[in-house]
Amino acid sequence: MAPGNQRPERLFVERVHLPFVIAGFAIALIGGFTLAILVPIVAAYRGPNLSFVEHSQLHGHLQTVGFVGFFIVGVGYRLVPRFTGHQLTFQRVIAPSFYLLSAGILLRFISQPISDLGPFGAIMALSGWLELAGIACFALVVTTTVRTAVRRGDPTALLFATGAIWFLVQAALNAAWLTEAWRNEATVLAGDRTSVLALILFFGVHLSFIFAVALRSFPVFFNATRPGWGAEHAALALAQIGLIAALVAGLIDVAGDPRPRVLEATGLILLGAAFVAFPAFTGWWRAPVKLRPGSQPFALTLQAAMAWCTLAGLLLIGYSLDALFTSSAVATAPIDAVRHIVGLGVVTMTIVGMAQLILPEFAGERLRRPPAPWRGAAFAVALTAATALRAAARLFDGQLTSEVSYWLMGIAGIIAFAAIVMLAFFFFRALRGFPDIIQFAAITTRRLPPS
Repeated sequence: MAPGNQRPERLFVERVHLPFVIAGFAIALIGGFTLAILVPIVAAYRGPNLSFVEHSQLHGHLQTVGFVGFFIVGVGYRLVPRFTGHQLTFQRVIAPSFYLLSAGILLRFISQPISDLGPFGAIMALSGWLELAGIACFALVVTTTVRTAVRRGDPTALLFATGAIWFLVQAALNAAWLTEAWRNEATVLAGDRTSVLALILFFGVHLSFIFAVALRSFPVFFNATRPGWGAEHAALALAQIGLIAALVAGLIDVAGDPRPRVLEATGLILLGAAFVAFPAFTGWWRAPVKLRPGSQPFALTLQAAMAWCTLAGLLLIGYSLDALFTSSAVATAPIDAVRHIVGLGVVTMTIVGMAQLILPEFAGERLRRPPAPWRGAAFAVALTAATALRAAARLFDGQLTSEVSYWLMGIAGIIAFAAIVMLAFFFFRALRGFPDIIQFAAITTRRLPPS
């Protein structure tokens, strides 16, 4: 059936991801990746200052909650029912989740750099509560949709549920701490708080959704056999126990007490072990023989993402063991490097690869004309280079001058920006095959059938 002739509810189900994906692209290109280029290059010339910290925090938030968060929410609404076999529940809160999350991120983008002026501090605090409300809508839909599959013990459903819950926890802490910053007339969150939020986002939210998709899809692509629910449950347990241990250590630090180093290092070691185990379940090193020839080049991006995930896990284990044996805190620079390996090398690369494999816009493009084989390799090479440069800037923190480190960060940002521009170009070009789905009202405001 042609898109223009679809029933409203069918159009909604097939295109529910669209406004979120478009918003994710807008945030990435206007704010997130742009700041990833400008902030370090300006710092290379002028040195870091308070504005550097403000815009670095804003960059991190726009990328993790804006760009990646919108893709997780939008594509999650599309994939959760397909992967669990259950229709989305509470469909009437999907539109509010889009508008609330959009408003929250937009207000944060506008207000944080000038939050010390007039009412902008209060607006920054308000942005956190709007994001919390939008993410609460998303968590409600996901957790209730997957509840039957969770009772069966389906690892994919468990990962969707845990990711949604951690997203809600992060949003609640972010809203509370932004309100505290406003009351204290601060323009940035303290470093201990941003570390906690980053820990939850990267290791609790992003990787949960990435692994939920990977465990279900990648073994099919690479003709691999999943190890069974027992092994996947064990890896999931390692990840959750490790995350909770590291989070408790971080919250103790926020409360003003000395950070329990053994607890933190142990938690990160467990997290690292889980992030080595999960990629091993996907068979990513095998040839993507189950994909059609026109789609096989995109598997390179997924394979690179799983390789980076394995490296991130090994680095977490290595640096945390070193801290454990020397009774010291886990160094900040390596942890920041691991976060950017996860953010660029794992999450962004998986988004780029899977978008071109599973989104209906790209599927329609493949029917009209097969994509050029170079596309998959170009994305894999570009994002691998960006990840390597960004990680090197922090992994070799003591051996590089600050100017060199900042330039490595800036160049990494330029390469990643170019890759996302290219993906956005292909996506919007593919939209020409669906003339009616540009109308957001058909997706986000149409009266839907009862859930």
